Amino acid sequence: MTEQLSRLNRVVYRAERAFVAFALLVMALVVFFDVAHRTFSGERSKGVESFIKVIGWFGPDLTEGQPGHATALAVVPWVAFVLFAGLGWAAVRAATRGGMAHVKAAGLGILGTAAVYGLVQLLVRMLPNGLIWSQPLALILTLWVGFIGASMATYEHKHLKVEAVVRHVPPHLKKYVGLFSALLTATFCFALMWVSIRYVRFSYDEYQETGGQGGVFVGLEVPKYLAFLALPLSFGVMAARFFGVGVLAYQGKLAEDDPLAGLVDDATKQAFAAATAPPPSDVPTEAVRPIRDDVPERPVSEKRPKAAVGDIVTNRPSEVVTDRHAAPADGDAPADGDAHDDDGGAR
Repeated sequence: MTEQLSRLNRVVYRAERAFVAFALLVMALVVFFDVAHRTFSGERSKGVESFIKVIGWFGPDLTEGQPGHATALAVVPWVAFVLFAGLGWAAVRAATRGGMAHVKAAGLGILGTAAVYGLVQLLVRMLPNGLIWSQPLALILTLWVGFIGASMATYEHKHLKVEAVVRHVPPHLKKYVGLFSALLTATFCFALMWVSIRYVRFSYDEYQETGGQGGVFVGLEVPKYLAFLALPLSFGVMAARFFGVGVLAYQGKLAEDDPLAGLVDDATKQAFAAATAPPPSDVPTEAVRPIRDDVPERPVSEKRPKAAVGDIVTNRPSEVVTDRHAAPADGDAPADGDAHDDDGGAR
């Protein structure tokens, strides 16, 4: 059962990641087209007027009614084309790391600039009123991306946590602390899900009571309850995931999070670990030899037979490993306790 739930969690996460990537792409395209339409639409281009205003900061007066204004209106588009073609040439050279010839890179830059300008003009002709629905759509996608991103952060264990107290909790109590904190967070997410469901229901009733005239986004005609469905869906998934985190923490199967994950690379982590490691001790220590384990132990009950009178007693080699030491040379003074009498007898 646990494996099936874990597999379902991974499938939901992949769907969330695909939706977020698609939503971000749509947002980027919509915002780009809206800005391009606002810049190039109309008889007096805002880009040209902005360029003329910038030139006026350096001395020449090219405002409307001056002799050079008409000339500036005719020259500025070509200057802008040359600048964008130059940016295209630099981009091609950077992408190929200088491997493409300058003439070929310049040709691709010119063709790319001309293609983009043609697409912008086609957009202006096809949508004379502009993209009035671009801003509401961007707001809706931002709402979905934000809350689904929060759910993805829960799956990746990247949500905000206060670990200052948890690090000082005894090891045998960490599973209870993890279970309590996860269940408390899951309860909070469940409460937010319930509140958001009520808000979605209110928006739906407003849309139904007005016959589709109310409860919609201006300029997009999309019901608000569809946009706000991101709240209960994300909070519901987050509540389920936090509940699973609590169960794993209680079972001891929840791995500890790396506080530097996703922030630094492995080389930086190793350097940080080496910098925070305690320095080696400067006090020399004697080498300790390991005791041999292959020497058979003698039973306690075994007794060594007594040597008879006149027998030569031979000592067995010691089984204790000792350090080597130099034997005393001939003529050296005997050690204490081994002194001899003048007649050669031992004391």
